[in-house]
Amino acid sequence: MRWLLSLTIFGMGCTGSLGRTLDEGPASADSRKGGDHLATDQVNGDACAGDTNPGPLPPTQTELPEIPANTWVYLGDCPGDVGGREVPPGRASTWAYDPVSHYLYRYGGYTPRFSNALDAFDPVTQRWVQLWGEDENYPVDRPGGGASWSIQYDPTRARIFLAAGLANGFTGSRGVWAYNPADNTFEHYSDAVPDEVARVALDVAHGLLVASPATGYSNPRQTQVFDLNARTWTRYNTPECPQDIWNASYPSVYDENLGRVVVVAAMVESEGQPAVTSVWSFDAETKLWQRHVTHTPPPAFGMLALAYDPHHKIILVHGVKDPSYGDQGPRNDTWVLDVAAGSWRELVTPGPSPLVSPSGRTEIVYKQALAYHWHAERFILADPDLGVWGFRYDPGSPMGVAAVGASTPPAIGAAAQHPPALGASDERLLLPSALNPRIQAMPENSLLALAGESLPGSEVGFWYDSDVGVFIKYGGCGNHSSPFWTGYGNDLVFYDPGTERMYTRRVGDVSGALRPGNGCTRSVVYDSSHRRTWFFGGVGSGPYCQAPAHDDGSFAYDFVADRFELLGDGQPVGYPNNSCAVSFSPSLGVGMIPGEAQTWEFDAATALWTAQPTPELPDTTYGYTRVAWASAHGQFIALRNVGTAEAPQNATFAYDPSTHHWADLAAANQPPFRGSKFGLVYDSVHDLLVLLGGSVSWNTDWRNDLWLYSFATNAWTQPTPQVVGGGEPPAFTDNMPSGFDERHGVVVFTEGNRPWAYRVQ
Repeated sequence: MRWLLSLTIFGMGCTGSLGRTLDEGPASADSRKGGDHLATDQVNGDACAGDTNPGPLPPTQTELPEIPANTWVYLGDCPGDVGGREVPPGRASTWAYDPVSHYLYRYGGYTPRFSNALDAFDPVTQRWVQLWGEDENYPVDRPGGGASWSIQYDPTRARIFLAAGLANGFTGSRGVWAYNPADNTFEHYSDAVPDEVARVALDVAHGLLVASPATGYSNPRQTQVFDLNARTWTRYNTPECPQDIWNASYPSVYDENLGRVVVVAAMVESEGQPAVTSVWSFDAETKLWQRHVTHTPPPAFGMLALAYDPHHKIILVHGVKDPSYGDQGPRNDTWVLDVAAGSWRELVTPGPSPLVSPSGRTEIVYKQALAYHWHAERFILADPDLGVWGFRYDPGSPMGVAAVGASTPPAIGAAAQHPPALGASDERLLLPSALNPRIQAMPENSLLALAGESLPGSEVGFWYDSDVGVFIKYGGCGNHSSPFWTGYGNDLVFYDPGTERMYTRRVGDVSGALRPGNGCTRSVVYDSSHRRTWFFGGVGSGPYCQAPAHDDGSFAYDFVADRFELLGDGQPVGYPNNSCAVSFSPSLGVGMIPGEAQTWEFDAATALWTAQPTPELPDTTYGYTRVAWASAHGQFIALRNVGTAEAPQNATFAYDPSTHHWADLAAANQPPFRGSKFGLVYDSVHDLLVLLGGSVSWNTDWRNDLWLYSFATNAWTQPTPQVVGGGEPPAFTDNMPSGFDERHGVVVFTEGNRPWAYRVQ
């Protein structure tokens, strides 16, 4: 569909075309900025670029084309990614219908990162406009970046309320906000959202946001309620309530007929029994939950989308099977719930087209943007991958025999290439940030606890991007960057020592995309000669978060362009899945990983691996190790076991990539043996090698110590650093995430995934 949207922007004196037809594709983003390496883009900012508030949209019409009853009808695509990245924006975004302007307003999502963008959709013309662009700085003039915001129109206040949502703690405040479509502004109600609150629904009659009850682990049998007039949360004891084992994830909606918030819960009634579907409503007068007896309920759902139909006094339920409840695959069911009558009815009609992976597997998606168009009397659902769908419920008409309109099943990543919504800019960070005076003031041989949230993901290292001054980390075990689960991740995060803040560039993505798959023990290195971050290996898990099927090769990431590429052909044999030991020489453009009687070298210019025979290098015990590039000496440095398995002993080895030869440096005062998860960092300012912690074996017998190797004396020493401001030093144990910050001249490492800085003596 080709169209050109001409839009008069009210309130800011900016009038004219938004400048591009939708089939022309996204505006190009510079691959790299010269000079200061400006790591920021204003993408797609054709109309009023840089305006904080471009004003409201003019009202649209209410008459929609007729669609058949009880049939899902495809209405059009969701917008693609403005930056041309590998995933469409807005997965798990939510929306609400505004009966005054007649637009649907969509906020947030978790792709490509936790989003704070606001889009408007005109259901008459199927046109998208972005009113507030995604801003990586997460400004305080709007809700924070997140997914699954609870979003609902309040006719009393003529506002759309947004609350709670799911995020990872460093993307702005979740809070409670009101959006005014009349002037395109947000009003801040509260920063506070109790930890156990993830979903809420607005009780319109009482002006209350009622949260799904807390988990049985955190605050059992309690319910949080936010009063819009007092702007405060109150915790109520609710002895009988839907008690979730997860973080308050039960979906809810306001039932106008009952005058209550209704929750649809997949509950485990007793230990060892399967989950069952139950229905509850919250009495705003007594502050208690009532369980409703319902007949012929559906199987236990998870990740539901709910919307209320005031004309038929029913709730439409569209389901997605939560993988926590068994490997039955995603659901695409449509049900009608009449709470007053206590009845369920399955509408046996095909749902929207599923998302299919290259392997043919049906993927789980989160179709949570479901709202009811009051004037056209139909439901409208949006999913970034599947598009926009309409559904008109008529209890007296037969069921549809097929979904209408979308003939080709959607493929992972395909929707990212759709034309983006026209309108606001996509703002990224300005990097490098200013130097941090706290770090600059550190004396020699001192430690400084840095601010910032815990870095998600363990058993992966990080690497310093010398051009933008941040440490990049990808995936890992025990990952908490995904909004819906923990486990192995395929997220990309970075830590900026200048601001002492953590940022998310990619959130753990359920359906995968053309980027490294989920996993841990992956090597990450920065190639300043080509200004790319390379990713090698990694142990994956399934069945979710896998990268799509692709040829062998190595993934590279351009930080400024914010894009992944798959380059080269093949991986080092024997090391594709289980090593963190790749190191890199920016001056040579060569990566290296020590193997058994051979050393693999990676040519960054061709993205190809070659094996060099190195019989002089002793075998390694574990792959959870680090190797350092000593730039002043043109050598890679590694610790290897020269003892036995029963009596291991480290020696310091150097690899010369020009001769492809390892040599034992015979360093004096060698530190005690450690074979796994230590940090090994070259300090180019002081020409010293820093060894941090590690364990003798995998996660056993931790070495809580810090050592320095001097090239000048060919000897190791053990300093005793002091903590700036006093206090206990960190535990030097698992220090795979460690690297050298060239701008500040310090080693940055983590303790329990929390960042520290060390300035050597």
